[in-house]
Amino acid sequence: MSKVGVWGQCQVNILATSPLCYGQSSGSLQATVNSSCGCPPSVYFRIISPTGAVLETSPLVNGLSYTFNNLPALPNGQSYSVQVSENLTFGQFDICASGGASLVDYAQLNVLATTTNILCNGQSTGTINLSPSGGFIGPFGNSCRGYSLTWTGPTSPPSNFSLACPPEITTSNFQMSNLTAGTYQITIADYNGCQATITQIVTQPPIIDPQFQIVNATCANGTGSITVGGLGTGDGTPGNVGFNVSWQLTGSTLNNPTGVEIPFPGFLNYPINNLNPGTYSITITDNNGCVNSTQQTVGITNPSPIIVGTQILCAGAQAQLSISNNNHQLQVTLGFHPIIQLLR
Repeated sequence: MSKVGVWGQCQVNILATSPLCYGQSSGSLQATVNSSCGCPPSVYFRIISPTGAVLETSPLVNGLSYTFNNLPALPNGQSYSVQVSENLTFGQFDICASGGASLVDYAQLNVLATTTNILCNGQSTGTINLSPSGGFIGPFGNSCRGYSLTWTGPTSPPSNFSLACPPEITTSNFQMSNLTAGTYQITIADYNGCQATITQIVTQPPIIDPQFQIVNATCANGTGSITVGGLGTGDGTPGNVGFNVSWQLTGSTLNNPTGVEIPFPGFLNYPINNLNPGTYSITITDNNGCVNSTQQTVGITNPSPIIVGTQILCAGAQAQLSISNNNHQLQVTLGFHPIIQLLR
């Protein structure tokens, strides 16, 4: 039996398998000795780190191949060393073969996310754009090549989304759409099942919540009013503009003045004057075009009439009785044949 007297003159063939996921210790090195090296049929294998530390020594192997498992990748192109010896001393003249190999990590799995928030309260218009990178997406032509996707949040993913094959993301980008406001926890997985999880928040502006003060009309004339107020930066999205106010009496034309009725920054109350009795649809619009629509009713107030006069009438006599309210006066001549006259 011949032996190699100088370490490394007979090379060990090494098959390196990188860890499945970035940062894991799941790599392996399968060391195989060429029969021409002259090693005996039963040998010991050991693996040494770049710093010279012995990481593992095999039991006596009846054969010329051994696999070292649970290895992490090495940075900066560093390598593991493998030695094969006929005894555990691994003396210089006992080593019959040696070699080395490196383990390289896949790139770290990452997800870049861009969120588009909701313009108006209560809508389902939020989006999250996902751009995954890194990991291992799989061999070319494989039906499972890509990234799988799922998430939790107020808007659930489609029922067929999961972290298994087939992948949901087969191009560089994916958009989660029609989202309601809330917190979303998003998980993607590569071909090897490695996962990355991120959290994104979709926001929405507050509701537009006005207050109304109504003054009823006096009789059936245009003396009623509706004052719109209670609005500020905590309502919708006024920005540095404010709120527009429009109104319409049922069955009449729309009143939509030009300009801003409740402007930033004062947000002063806006009175809608000269209103007849009836039901009005009032629409308030913020700087995003979000609206609050409500119906307000202007009633009618008829004051109690004031009757002046204390005369006692005898049979056949006549007297004049005055009845008035805010806008009209009635004069009634009383007798056997009353005459009623309306004075405006």
